[in-house]
Amino acid sequence: MSRIKCLCSTALPGIRGFVLREALAFLSGRLFSFGIEEAGLYVAAYVLRLDRFSLWGLDGTMLSKIALSFLAVLLNYFFSKFLVFGKKKEGEKEE
Repeated sequence: MSRIKCLCSTALPGIRGFVLREALAFLSGRLFSFGIEEAGLYVAAYVLRLDRFSLWGLDGTMLSKIALSFLAVLLNYFFSKFLVFGKKKEGEKEE
């Protein structure tokens, strides 16, 4: 057991800081996209009053929810692909 602990501590120095920074960046991106979606739903439902309209049997609030969910998925993809898990800079090493 002590041999495994020794190997892990010498083989992965600084991994906690790297993982913590990556996890916080990931969580921040998800919270931002959630905020955008919730703010958009508020605007659609209470400011623009889109519930007055309907298309294909769906009211405007549900249509805006679908569109905003699609936007949230795109934002999550962008944050994950390019900002959180993107290519490392030349000075940074791959963990």
